[in-house]
Amino acid sequence: MKSYKRYKTLAANLIEAIGFIQTTPQISCIDSSGDCHNIEILDCEKENFWKLRSEDGYYLDDCSLTLKMGGNFQDSKKLFSETGIAPRNAILGVATKWISKDACMQGIIQWDSDIDVDTSEDDCLSMVHTFAPGTLRGTLELETFLFMKENPCSSKIFATDAGANLGVLEKVTFLLDGNGSIFPVEIINKASEPLWKVSIETEEIDVEKFSDSVTLILNEAHPGFAALNINDNGRNSTAFNEIMASAILLIIQSCLAKYDYKELLDAESSRSEEYPGSIANAVLHFFRICELNIDMTISEMHIAIHKYFDNAFPVANVADMSAEDK
Repeated sequence: MKSYKRYKTLAANLIEAIGFIQTTPQISCIDSSGDCHNIEILDCEKENFWKLRSEDGYYLDDCSLTLKMGGNFQDSKKLFSETGIAPRNAILGVATKWISKDACMQGIIQWDSDIDVDTSEDDCLSMVHTFAPGTLRGTLELETFLFMKENPCSSKIFATDAGANLGVLEKVTFLLDGNGSIFPVEIINKASEPLWKVSIETEEIDVEKFSDSVTLILNEAHPGFAALNINDNGRNSTAFNEIMASAILLIIQSCLAKYDYKELLDAESSRSEEYPGSIANAVLHFFRICELNIDMTISEMHIAIHKYFDNAFPVANVADMSAEDK
């Protein structure tokens, strides 16, 4: 639970007065082979929501995404006054908190320039950050905020601790595509159903999209649902990792029961460009990222998949710049 702020923070009228303008973010993608993918940013009907799309296909677990953002203040001097949020000799910083709920990961990225009383509207601030493969899936929420960097004065009205969050400037959410790398999850409420199950419909593995044909179904009516931490943005639970690892093994087993490994390889190589994100693409993608091979036993595959999830999505991954925000 957040404590009451004992210092001044950004109010709506001050945000309007300082005129912060954030430029449209730029995103690029490089896969494990070093190939660059063009990422389109498309408007959504919902305000402050954007879609990412790549025509040539990319996997979020294989590719690194580089995010570039910038912005400037039309009148930052209003921040440094009794009606602002800092004294005239203070130094402020800009940072962006990112959250990928479906990956249960989050972090904070500090921008490259400070803000002081002499900062002008011609001073452009920016940040560049690269997300490692496997870090993101589903959505990427970005919350850009001001924080106190230095305040040499003792004060009863201004924040004095370095890192204190002074208020949000801008919020945007990206809907990530990834052509099949996102594991579709559906939440139901049925007391008679188990905690989880996998729905798999595989008729044409080289054509059907993984995201349209495979679904992990979680039951919020089950007593064990709370242990999954589905609504906890900063943590991955051991129970959720266990379910994901078991679900992937079930999907692999289901496909291998109908098709041999060579058929999967042929399906991927022959039609992957025409049908990116197919079931064959996704299953072989699991083989690659979890370092599986067809000669492994089911038990050995399960161990390897667990190892991947334990390393890629650790149980705790929480970054917080200020103890005052706890």
